[in-house]
Amino acid sequence: MEPISTTIAAIAAVRGAIETASNIKDIGNSLENLFSDHEKKEKKPKKKGKNKPSTRMQQVLRMRSGDEGYDDETSISAVANKVLEDKQKALKKAKADKIFWDKVLLEGRNVGIIIVMVVSLYYFLSWACKGCV
Repeated sequence: MEPISTTIAAIAAVRGAIETASNIKDIGNSLENLFSDHEKKEKKPKKKGKNKPSTRMQQVLRMRSGDEGYDDETSISAVANKVLEDKQKALKKAKADKIFWDKVLLEGRNVGIIIVMVVSLYYFLSWACKGCV
């Protein structure tokens, strides 16, 4: 339930208890129950289930190493999984870097060709027009 709807329901319950209460002691007990229930709900920690492997690689590592408590960061399967993930990230980064530098070299070659063609055209035109001026 949403916090607002639970609060409204609690207020309605307290109003009902106040209307039917025979003395101040009953009213105090009703209010105390309301606030203690509210505090218990706020303090109630969320249950942490076991960290289940999310990928097939994690499942295989867990089965092969025989790790029961996957929550432990120092277990063999957790450490091996971390190392394998780091290697995969490094491979992805190396592949992205290779693609980037291939594009840079390709465009650099194209710019070089254009500069050579413009300089060659300038010298050819200056040679061809020596008698024109």
